[in-house]
Amino acid sequence: MSDDDPTFIPPPLPILSSQQQADYDSLLIDLNLKQAPVQSQSSQPPSKKSRANSSRYSAKFARRGVNPHIQLVETMMRGAIVRWGAVRQEDEDSDPLPADEVKLREQQVKDFDVIIKNLRDMAPVLKYMYLDSATCTAWEILIKKLHQDCVQTRANDTSKLKTKHEYFLPDDRKDVLFPALRNNTVKTDRDLGHPMLRYLLLPPHMRMHLPPLEFRQPAPDTPTPTLSYVTIDHPFAADLAPASSAEAQKIIDGIAANTLVLTVDDFPSAFWEEGSYDPEDEAKGLFKGYMVPRVLRHTWTGPESAMVEPSKKRKKGIRRDCNANLHKQYVVTPEMAGNALCQVRTMLSNDNWSESDGDFDYEQLFNSVVAILRPDPATPAGVRAWAKETLQWLQDQTFGSYKPEEDDEEESCILHLDCSPSSINTLFCIRSLRHPPFRPLTNCRPRQFTSRFAVRELHLDCSQLIVDITLLWYVHLSRDPCLIIAYRLMQVIYATFARRRSQTLFALLLTCAHPAPFAHQFIQRFKSWMIPN
Repeated sequence: MSDDDPTFIPPPLPILSSQQQADYDSLLIDLNLKQAPVQSQSSQPPSKKSRANSSRYSAKFARRGVNPHIQLVETMMRGAIVRWGAVRQEDEDSDPLPADEVKLREQQVKDFDVIIKNLRDMAPVLKYMYLDSATCTAWEILIKKLHQDCVQTRANDTSKLKTKHEYFLPDDRKDVLFPALRNNTVKTDRDLGHPMLRYLLLPPHMRMHLPPLEFRQPAPDTPTPTLSYVTIDHPFAADLAPASSAEAQKIIDGIAANTLVLTVDDFPSAFWEEGSYDPEDEAKGLFKGYMVPRVLRHTWTGPESAMVEPSKKRKKGIRRDCNANLHKQYVVTPEMAGNALCQVRTMLSNDNWSESDGDFDYEQLFNSVVAILRPDPATPAGVRAWAKETLQWLQDQTFGSYKPEEDDEEESCILHLDCSPSSINTLFCIRSLRHPPFRPLTNCRPRQFTSRFAVRELHLDCSQLIVDITLLWYVHLSRDPCLIIAYRLMQVIYATFARRRSQTLFALLLTCAHPAPFAHQFIQRFKSWMIPN
């Protein structure tokens, strides 16, 4: 309570559940504010999937999916004050603020909301930590650590992207980047000094005056091109093509004299689909350049998927440890597109990521992209339709038809399963609401499985992931509750082990004369084996 205003009362601390208290303790241990219990101390690094690490993943998401230029400490503080209440009297605003400051704070609160939404179950823990910040330094230490993770994330993403030279080529199987770029930390061989990359960096209204770009290596007898001028900024630049017009000559002279200024008002031609630029309709092909979805896939579904269109991917979907799964983000947003476009521009430039590159303002570029792809409701319907279609195109190019598995309520049931009819009925009700009726299997192969009680021929389709036994459940509902247990166990074991082992277990449970005792015993062993304490 403040001495200046005795009536000021901070918000009360919420009551944490046992799980939330455990998460809170884990965060304190991670921040070195609490000693880990002796039995839990280990030399092994913490698991990536631990709940205590979710706040750190949310900080990384803040850079990739919220705002690459975000000031996380200020954003978390402003958002917490607005959404959770001021814990100190000085946190409350008493004086009117300038319009720019009001707009900035509104954006900080919006960014805070997205970050907290991404935190999911950890949000109440962070709220408790913030509301307790008047007496505990954990909140201040946490947001500073999150800011460090946030900055490091952008640096890591940029560092990994700058060596992906194949992203510059329309078809990396036949196209060649010449002269080749070096794989080191220095990027002085890029920018307008490179005879091919300059085409991607120039705005399309300038590029259209130059000869067509061809990604091919000159013939062996062609002399190595050199410039008649040598500057510090362009030490590896090649000869410029002869001017075809007065406008082309002006562009060439500007590059040669290092006086050509590129600003954010003119997007690089790499942002447009190759050959689609129309001076009368500049929105045509905008944000559909081939580099844009590659950078999105590199960032969200993994570098190995960047050069593969989603329609050509394997049916297995995306990597389990990719950023999309870590952040639970499977829909391309304007912020994700803005971050990708900033990365594309950075890859073409000599400089590493910064707030600006000469007269080119990256923060303004990001804000412009977000404003274009999330137009104001007062914007003409045609523009809003174009923005929606462009985002959908980026979505299709990044994730394709992939849809994540929904959080399955059955999982919580199977983890606490017993053989009582009520538990089995709960599982069956959930399953019957989500899955279609039984359909006969096709292309089935007969297999024989033996038990001590019977020998039966079980028909399994080896091309399917699981066997739908909904009809069998209806038949045996009153006398064989173990069927649904067998079905769920087969799903879990199928995802963990080989197909044959899961099928054998399923057949064994179906062919036993009295399966319930065996199933009960197996479930107890399964829970102690697969589910950590």
